[in-house]
Amino acid sequence: MQSSNQPVKIELPFANSGAKQTIPVTSQISIEDARASFTDGFPPLTRIPLSAGGKPPFGTDMNGILFDVTAIQQWQSAGGAFKYDAAFASSVGGYPRGALLLKADTTGFWQSTVENNASNPDTGGAGWIAAFPSGTTGQSLGLKMSIATASASATMTADEIIVSTSLGGHTYKIPSFNKTINLALVGVGGMDVGAAPSSGYVAIYAIYNPATATSGLLAVNATASVAPKAYGGANMPAGYTASGLVSVWPTNGSGQLVIGIQIGREIGIATNTVLSTSTQQASLTSFSVAAALPRNAVSCRGDFTVGSSIASSGASCVICGTPFEVGRVANSATSSTSGATTVSSYPHIPILTAQTLYYRASTSSGTLVMVINISAYTI
Repeated sequence: MQSSNQPVKIELPFANSGAKQTIPVTSQISIEDARASFTDGFPPLTRIPLSAGGKPPFGTDMNGILFDVTAIQQWQSAGGAFKYDAAFASSVGGYPRGALLLKADTTGFWQSTVENNASNPDTGGAGWIAAFPSGTTGQSLGLKMSIATASASATMTADEIIVSTSLGGHTYKIPSFNKTINLALVGVGGMDVGAAPSSGYVAIYAIYNPATATSGLLAVNATASVAPKAYGGANMPAGYTASGLVSVWPTNGSGQLVIGIQIGREIGIATNTVLSTSTQQASLTSFSVAAALPRNAVSCRGDFTVGSSIASSGASCVICGTPFEVGRVANSATSSTSGATTVSSYPHIPILTAQTLYYRASTSSGTLVMVINISAYTI
């Protein structure tokens, strides 16, 4: 079939203004001869010759039947959908898996993830997810994770997380997310394969099984590469077809998650010194921040120290995430005494090249003192 094969839409139900009978569900046999019902259709009496005692079917029954059928077709032709109906659900044994219902407030649709689903999605009934959700893969609402002591495990919570089968693929919203990741395990709730990296990074994905409406977390070694927004490996647990990147976390030498806190897409870590130098640079010079930032980091913030070994000497510096001073932060200070320094916090700097920052610094006299620390990054 092709799009050009679209039939003519039904503008009015059949016999809209004509005489018609309301067709009952229950059988009319022994109640009113020759009357149709949804249980019997036209009863046997209408299929017996008149000479043998049969009775003809009622024309108003035919009009009533066609009216009921075409009224639904008219509604669907106009793009209409149906809301949850408890009585109807009971009569048919519940909605099938994949059924779509209009939300009670008409702002979207619910999709059933189980068979024979009689629960009410508008009141939090089980077995329903939001169909056609908006948002991007890995996007979350109210996401939090914190680790007070280095550990192989941590719990992530979120009001809602969006996952997808692939970028541009079918998406799902997971509400009331509360799952634990344990890097000592393999499979759902652990690593996708192998052991956690030592002094590296793990990407953490929210994963979803639409057949069972179950979700979990899955960790992937992301030390040497940028983790994709949707899981791209070959070790997705069976049945889990949707995913979304929700975190990229550092590990210590024992393969544990380091101390930190995540709110949304920002991960706060213990202050990590990425540059300590006395070398002046007249132009932007790159340096690696791989010890503090994963390759997925798109910005970072922290503090920097600048000063001179000689009193009354001026010192200045610039930090940037690009080689052309876009999105830079800068500071200058005059040392009040020998070796005096100024410490300033800097806001998020956008990062153009993974795990790379740039700086330039100078002092009017004496030896430069410059230290750059990172305390948080976003993914």
